[in-house]
Amino acid sequence: MLELLGFADAALGKGGHLTAYDEFLLGDLFLDEQARERFLLPVFLHWLCFTWIPGAATLEALEVNTSLSPSMTLAESYFQENGDRLKKPERDCLQAVGRAPLSFYEITGVMPGKGLRCEDLLTGRRLQIMEMRKDLDMLPGEILFMSAISLEGVDIAVSSSPLIFPASSRSEILELRAELEDDGGVVTRDTLAAHDEDVRDLFLALLAEELGLNESGPDAFGEDWALTEDGLLFEPRTLHYFITDPAEAFEALCSLCAVAREALLEEAEFDAQGKLSLVEFSWDAEEADDCADASGDDDTDDFPEVPVYGFIRIEADTMTIDLDCEAREEDIRKLIADTLGDKARYERTEIQILEYDDDNDYDADFDEDVDVVKF
Repeated sequence: MLELLGFADAALGKGGHLTAYDEFLLGDLFLDEQARERFLLPVFLHWLCFTWIPGAATLEALEVNTSLSPSMTLAESYFQENGDRLKKPERDCLQAVGRAPLSFYEITGVMPGKGLRCEDLLTGRRLQIMEMRKDLDMLPGEILFMSAISLEGVDIAVSSSPLIFPASSRSEILELRAELEDDGGVVTRDTLAAHDEDVRDLFLALLAEELGLNESGPDAFGEDWALTEDGLLFEPRTLHYFITDPAEAFEALCSLCAVAREALLEEAEFDAQGKLSLVEFSWDAEEADDCADASGDDDTDDFPEVPVYGFIRIEADTMTIDLDCEAREEDIRKLIADTLGDKARYERTEIQILEYDDDNDYDADFDEDVDVVKF
């Protein structure tokens, strides 16, 4: 796959990738670069290599010296040029993938540590995939947007969206299936290839709905007031942890704050035995440390403004962390797991629900019943 992507880079250049990406999005959805990599990259790269047919007009407009065929996918052009030198497993895999379309697969069973059983909601095809991404925590009824093939009797997921759609998305997918059946009868792999744009349009609509980019709210990635200071989607939340030792938790995380460790401890509270009982501090962007180093003193009045990612409160056997976005949650949970291990037990995440009015202003209501938002 890496060699195929290298072939695509060389053949298309940056302009070709942007052209393909615009076509993939159908002009309907805006995401910043970080969000594209997080939510779209795996399925886009599959579509780019195994579905997209550039056409003569596109290749001519790109003005690149390329041997791509205007009527072939990039994978087919790559195979035509390099098939003879590829090893048999590589040839077999490329031929098996062919123009394997992307579709919606409902999880019908999960085999922990092994794989899953699923059904294509558009074609009715049932698969038992023995190898699946281990970072996906899936439950029966949830839905994956992916491409899958059978190779030598084994079902394989070729690519999948990092976002897992809830079971409530099923009705919209079945509506599309009914439309495809009305148009041409039984839905097959060829049907999905012919209606790739319709399938992709539904995927992007469901993605927008899950990310809060639908018509009922603002385009959070496109409006400054809905972004964090460093350009991430604003999704305020509070993490709750049980900790075994406040001092150890403080030592593990105090470096996140631009204020010196000693200064933080001066404002902290201690119990009768002199043990740390309460301390609060901010999680500051790395730029704050640079400013402090350059200043050489503790007077922060002249510091340029830098993003504050969150606030950490350690009290007795609890730790709460207020954050501004989901991406930050992932970072700090990994840091806590790496530095504190079983000395910090994650309990839940509470998410603020942003209610938008007709003027796209919002009020934040705290939803104490919401646990981790799972994509």
